[in-house]
Amino acid sequence: MITSRLPPSPVLGAVATTVCCPAFTCFVSTSRCLFVSAHWETAVFEVPPITDLDIRLRVRFGYPSKLKRKSSAMLHEMVCSKLDNLGEASQKPLTECLSSLIAELRENHVISWVKWP
Repeated sequence: MITSRLPPSPVLGAVATTVCCPAFTCFVSTSRCLFVSAHWETAVFEVPPITDLDIRLRVRFGYPSKLKRKSSAMLHEMVCSKLDNLGEASQKPLTECLSSLIAELRENHVISWVKWP
């Protein structure tokens, strides 16, 4: 279930969402790589159920260059929705859901790079 959606940053256009599923809770953030860059990336952090002080980066991936702000927000929503659907339907851990999601995004040429920590 998507439990929170922060509105886009008026200056930078960054967006963030919290996704809570039976097996995991995660925070998804999409922003520009650098302040003046046209390159956008999404980072997914796992949030432990007991305390939110131990947030862990699980994956970062980037979109093709010259992506517009509106397009990045739409892709962010799509990523969050797919992650939510995978988590709710399968009840698998976040890493397994992310692997499936990344494979689909790569297959459809939506993302241009991936970095696992």
